[in-house]
Amino acid sequence: MWPRTMLLAACLAAGVGAGAEERPAQSFETLLRLRATVASPTLTAGQNLEILAVLANGSDKEVTVSPLQPHAFVTLRVEDDGKVLPSHVKASLVHWPDVTLRPGQQVQQGLDLCTWFPLGLYEGSFRVRVVCFPDRLDRRRAIESGEIEIRVNGRTAEQEKAYQDFVAILRARREDAIANGYDFLQQHPGSMFQPRVRLHLAAVMGEGDTETLLGEAFERASPTPAERVAARYYRARALRERGKLEQAISLLESVPEPWAVSEVATMRHLIEAKRQE
Repeated sequence: MWPRTMLLAACLAAGVGAGAEERPAQSFETLLRLRATVASPTLTAGQNLEILAVLANGSDKEVTVSPLQPHAFVTLRVEDDGKVLPSHVKASLVHWPDVTLRPGQQVQQGLDLCTWFPLGLYEGSFRVRVVCFPDRLDRRRAIESGEIEIRVNGRTAEQEKAYQDFVAILRARREDAIANGYDFLQQHPGSMFQPRVRLHLAAVMGEGDTETLLGEAFERASPTPAERVAARYYRARALRERGKLEQAISLLESVPEPWAVSEVATMRHLIEAKRQE
């Protein structure tokens, strides 16, 4: 729905909730441990869910994270009665903060379920595990979290209608997606799918009505932290297309992601070039 790195926003506040037991790194120096937690293990079919991945130094000495994993990849392994579900993407790039971890110290990252399963999960019980590949040159060297048990409840009749309309928008051509998307916002004002519909509209429209789509109404729809970062990306893109570079920079400066830092540097270069003309 939007660039993968936009979805993987850094979540630096402490995460507390239902979680999986830590499991030590299997073949990667046995220094790091990976834990996964969720705020609630129960959700509705099709609903998005933030999973907090916590990478901790489980050894008795300092570990410098960045050199160990210059391009760490993560994926979600979701099982239904022992069967691994096929995901939309194989793995996504995660940029852990550049930090040296003392014994017991940790860094963490919020991962959206819908990065891997854009339509969410169907009704049932699932086991979810976060898998991290710290070494981009050797994908066999993985660190896995323990399992989280998630229960997905069925949708009400009203939620089912909203879900079918939401799926139709994602599968429609651009013009139909825009028309149907605005109809959705009117017909399902309190829907759990509102944030993703608004982001999809922003993605396919370009400059369009981005500020209105991703402004106060978007925040009222309770987006995940990763969805909020994606919204900042699209708002900044629209401002840049209108030549409002300073405003775009202001939006992205608070985003702790390498792509945001790169965008800000590019826009500052453009501003400086214009001054020298």
